[in-house]
Amino acid sequence: MAMLPLRIDGRWYDLQHWAEKHPGGAWVMEFARGRDVTAMFHAIHWHSQSRASSILQRLPELHEDAARGAGAEPYVFGGEDAPAMPLLPSSKKSAFMQELHSFLSEEFPTQESMKATPEHWALVCLFSLLTFSCWWLWFQGNMTATLVLPIFHWLLVAVTFHEACHSTLSTNPLANYIFQFTAHPIFENVFIWYTQHLVSHHQYTNEEHFDSDIHVLGTTRMHSETPFCENPRPLLGTYGFPQFVLKLSLATIGSCFLGPRMALEDTPHPPFSYCIQPAPPGKKPELALSMVPSAFVILWPLFAFWSNPLQAAFLSIWPFLGASAVWSVMVFSSHVQEECQPAGTGDLAQSCWWARQAETSLDYSVASPFW
Repeated sequence: MAMLPLRIDGRWYDLQHWAEKHPGGAWVMEFARGRDVTAMFHAIHWHSQSRASSILQRLPELHEDAARGAGAEPYVFGGEDAPAMPLLPSSKKSAFMQELHSFLSEEFPTQESMKATPEHWALVCLFSLLTFSCWWLWFQGNMTATLVLPIFHWLLVAVTFHEACHSTLSTNPLANYIFQFTAHPIFENVFIWYTQHLVSHHQYTNEEHFDSDIHVLGTTRMHSETPFCENPRPLLGTYGFPQFVLKLSLATIGSCFLGPRMALEDTPHPPFSYCIQPAPPGKKPELALSMVPSAFVILWPLFAFWSNPLQAAFLSIWPFLGASAVWSVMVFSSHVQEECQPAGTGDLAQSCWWARQAETSLDYSVASPFW
């Protein structure tokens, strides 16, 4: 069995024998293989901190050289090359953290109470029915169903994908694993999303040197601390804000095709000298296979409805363009707001990871012009 190194609170551990026993499922650890998961460990296990810490103390520790030899790289993006180390949860409990944990304990007294409610599952069933109905009609060439397809598919993604990736949708790890794939085939590829968004973004939210989420649109500037690119490469002849808008309109084509291809080939992500959207180690075969449904969405209309070029083009491209519009508004808008970046947070957030998460993780901040 291959070594499964993870770093928590500055120490490397081998979790290969514990992974199959992990209540959240082995895949959660496999997708984070070789990374520093300190913040994830403390945030996810806040309800069972004592038990999780007790188990961690019994796991075999690894010397850093052994972990590195097994391909471990603590950070998805930046890492030791950054000018300052990221803020992480501390063993010293701040007043904010204690108040937050008290509130969460009252709101969610048990592990089960943190998962989807029966009403939530009713929405999952409803949106699943609407989404699959639209896809079936798309397969048959229905233009109207294709027009609304991205909206109904987003509703399904909104109540499943993110929660499943965080293991908060269900108490069943297999259900969480399966529902991750609701973002396929037109919104996101989970094999690059997990390391990019959960391991990187949710641990170091909007941190210029550690959050790869704010750099996935290449040379477009989404963060106040990101330097301006002196010689940006044009995209279809566009630069600056027009390029930003164009990239947003093609965002899910990038997340379903370009990002996975770069991860498969370990292609550097402009303007960096390395790939900032890596696939989880050992998952490249699954990543390649997961791209097939997205390719089918592009190719099927061109084959089935070739006699009507306009219909074929609409059926082939619109699902991605519509998904990009929804995805960009709901996801990228939070990154470009200075209120949601660490420099725009209060004094407490500069020293308390929990307070920083509360301030930087807002999709639309209170003072945002987007309201």
